[in-house]
Amino acid sequence: MGMKKIVSIALMIALLVSTFSVFGASAASDEAAVGDTTAVETASNVKEGSYLKYLESHKVPAGKQKITVTADALSSKTNDVVIKENYMGMTGKSVYTSDMSTVEFTFNATEGLYIMELEYITEKGKNIAMERSLYINGALPFDKADQFTFTRIWKDVIENDTFKKDAYGNDMRPAQVEKFAKTKSYFVDYLGYESSPLQFYFKNGANTIKLVSKKEPMTIVAINLIPYAESKSYAELKKEYEDAGYQPAPAGQMIIREAEKTYEKSDPSLYPYTDNSTPATQPYEAYKMNINTIGGIRWQYPQQSITWEVEVKQPGLYNINFKARKNLLKGMNSTRRLYIDDVIPCKEAETVAFKFSNDWVNTQVTTAEGSECLFYLNAGKHYIKLETTLGSMGVQLRKIEESLLELNTLYRRILVITGSSPDPYRDYKFEEWFADGIESMGKQADVIDSVVNEIVAYTGTKGSELSTLEVNSRLLRKLKANPDKIGQSLQLFKTNIGSIGTWLNTARTVPLEFDYITVSAPGEKLKNPNTGFWTNLKFGVTQFISSFVINYNSIGNTKKDVNPDEVVKVWIQTGRDQFQTIRTMINDQYTSKTNREVNLELVNMGALLPAVVAGIGPDVALGVPQNEPVNFALRNAALDISKMDGFDEVKTWFAPQTMVPYELEGKVYGVPSTQSFPMLFYRKDILKEYNIEIPKTWTDVINTITTLNRYNLEFGITADQDTFYTLLKQNGAEVYKDGGKASNLDSPQATVAFKQWTNLHINYGLPLAFNFENRFRTGEMPVGIAAYSLYNNLSVSAPEIRGLWSFTTIPGVKNADGTINNQACVTTSCDFIMGQTKKPTESWEFLKWWVSADAQSKFGQEMEAILGPSARYPTANIEAFERLPWTAEDISILKKQLDNSFALPEVPGGYFLGRHIMNAFRSVVLQDTDTKETLLDYTNTINEEIDKKRKEFNLPVRAK
Repeated sequence: MGMKKIVSIALMIALLVSTFSVFGASAASDEAAVGDTTAVETASNVKEGSYLKYLESHKVPAGKQKITVTADALSSKTNDVVIKENYMGMTGKSVYTSDMSTVEFTFNATEGLYIMELEYITEKGKNIAMERSLYINGALPFDKADQFTFTRIWKDVIENDTFKKDAYGNDMRPAQVEKFAKTKSYFVDYLGYESSPLQFYFKNGANTIKLVSKKEPMTIVAINLIPYAESKSYAELKKEYEDAGYQPAPAGQMIIREAEKTYEKSDPSLYPYTDNSTPATQPYEAYKMNINTIGGIRWQYPQQSITWEVEVKQPGLYNINFKARKNLLKGMNSTRRLYIDDVIPCKEAETVAFKFSNDWVNTQVTTAEGSECLFYLNAGKHYIKLETTLGSMGVQLRKIEESLLELNTLYRRILVITGSSPDPYRDYKFEEWFADGIESMGKQADVIDSVVNEIVAYTGTKGSELSTLEVNSRLLRKLKANPDKIGQSLQLFKTNIGSIGTWLNTARTVPLEFDYITVSAPGEKLKNPNTGFWTNLKFGVTQFISSFVINYNSIGNTKKDVNPDEVVKVWIQTGRDQFQTIRTMINDQYTSKTNREVNLELVNMGALLPAVVAGIGPDVALGVPQNEPVNFALRNAALDISKMDGFDEVKTWFAPQTMVPYELEGKVYGVPSTQSFPMLFYRKDILKEYNIEIPKTWTDVINTITTLNRYNLEFGITADQDTFYTLLKQNGAEVYKDGGKASNLDSPQATVAFKQWTNLHINYGLPLAFNFENRFRTGEMPVGIAAYSLYNNLSVSAPEIRGLWSFTTIPGVKNADGTINNQACVTTSCDFIMGQTKKPTESWEFLKWWVSADAQSKFGQEMEAILGPSARYPTANIEAFERLPWTAEDISILKKQLDNSFALPEVPGGYFLGRHIMNAFRSVVLQDTDTKETLLDYTNTINEEIDKKRKEFNLPVRAK
């Protein structure tokens, strides 16, 4: 062997060795930190409307006895409620409620505090958790009672405890099916800030409980009111075991349950998957894709749970140990609540903490002193459930959220004094006009510092993630000590507020990955959770070699030696997570059922046209801009799908207007995949503070802008061409005329709409560029028009203003008959089939599957599970759109605006339209040119380009 080859091999091995951990991990169990999550601040200045304020107002003992409220206590209901007899094998009555129902129960109670437990039956719906608002004696007991979440039951389809294999021996992800059955759940804080079930006050005598549906149907079996009591400690449980004569399980008893093989779970997103990052994850094979783990970023939100079934052969006291990995968010623990046979055995089991580690770690429940907790299991089957909770972190996160809301209020008050661009040389006399605000800055710094100290004490480490809080605390103390610096530090103050919000969102997620669960007799030696140096080295070498051997595109294929001519080639431009999810869906849901192979490729769509010209393009393109199908069709490069089998049905899956951009000369060349349209977002608290009505017309908008300007606040309207299209349509005109042969911008209505649009910025000073999400969050821009997807971002990124904002349809133009025309411009992305495809039927069948309600809703649910609610998929399929986790009220408002929307047709030369409308806008707003003359000049330019392109493609042109 030549010297160069020897050196190369040596360098490769050295590189591989450096990639892996070189130390063996101890098999000893890490102690599970247990925190007290029931601590309640006793200060009288807690937030009005909060749960803590509610408890402070009801300092009474626990109730006397358990009260069960059944269907017999139903005192009022909406018409859609159905009383069921002996339903699902039960005896007696139950109450079916839809996603729009309201039910009220009347019953007697003795005065006291109770926790509440709902017994319910899951019903077919959108496959998402159910939500209800709770009213006690006619009122919300506290703000968060507006939303309680109740989970569903899901199971993996696995035969004989074995995953199905593909043609190459790789495990295939099992299908998820919902189990419709009776279950129960406590009324808990859906954000997880309070780790124990919430307490509710009931007076002596008659009381009422009203449940108002927000999401999903359910059948209510009973509501149990249970006198509040602290969970027993492990010391008390151990004493009960001793009194009962329970003994440790016999030596040698050890059951290992692979975590990926679950019994039940709360969420379809909690599916098992493959981890090939280390040979320590079992089972592992070098050249196969074995499903061997579960959890991770999919298991990070409060109330998500996974249940495993274990069978014990000998009764006795057992140690329950979890091989887990928490390798995200250094300095933060991930906590879980442990149930054994649906019961939390002791207080220590309420918050089992898993500490940060890049390696696998054995973790069990321990006492505060570090002693192991043993649990009695009789012979037979038992069910171990872990539920996500924030543990002691919840209290700290709630403090930060409340502090963040106060800081936003302080920022808005400063804004009223200084405006958005303070003069650095002006004395704003903050000590005179803002004295209480300066004092509040110091208090918030104290709150933040106390939270940092509590987190460090809880986790035992100080991660870099806490630096965000410390930076904010230092700035607040600096401004308190030097109030004259507030004006010049305003932008930094605003930026820091945003960073706290980002930190809060991250800290609320507690991902955790599981390999297996061990149930063993005390003293049994556990398997080492990690592997040593030589095993890791061998793993690295085989991984490197396998990268040249394994065809990753074939993973999931149900047959070998597929004829390339039978494979549909699909190109998509999207993110890596989206790509992997779609590929998995194709393997699991399309190929496995149709026996048709699909080759999905992640490609920059800039390469699409050159590839088509070269004859190496795909059969199908997904997620392309809405102008592409017609552009390709003009060049005979897109397939007319209007004659394909089932097209008439497929087009009904979408709002009719969203099909408009894909029609040309009576033919159809694509279908929409996503859609976007504007909504009016508003801060309820700020509009109420300044006595501003929600604007319904553009006249109302002007009045709102005038009022906001008095307080240095702004109205947000994006300076883009879609705003102009919307105003033009609302004024009764189309964007194009003569069947797309010319633009209609020389019409009187266009001049009116263009003046309306430009005057918003010239006469009323609306900003041309801004981050609406950030300004809305701080209150600087308390009302504005933005894409409806902002709803998802705000739901996640702005927890401190939860319940303080809403959205509705956009303002419009009042017609002569008094009605309001508030049509909005909808834009889409799309999917289409290439004109040169040799597999038109197969391509169409794939496209039909992909844009179907089942596939689109499944993809949306997967994305939300992986990336969070901010990644809610804006599908254009109406049924799939309705299946996504919107409340019934929200989906009603969204559909109202969607039904009252329009889309622009795509015409040859249409690319000049948006370009020159913006040129005209900038000319008028920035250079003060004449509005009408400028618009007419650019209209001529646009129409000349349309004429040119229509002639190029042998289409009739306008008569001049």
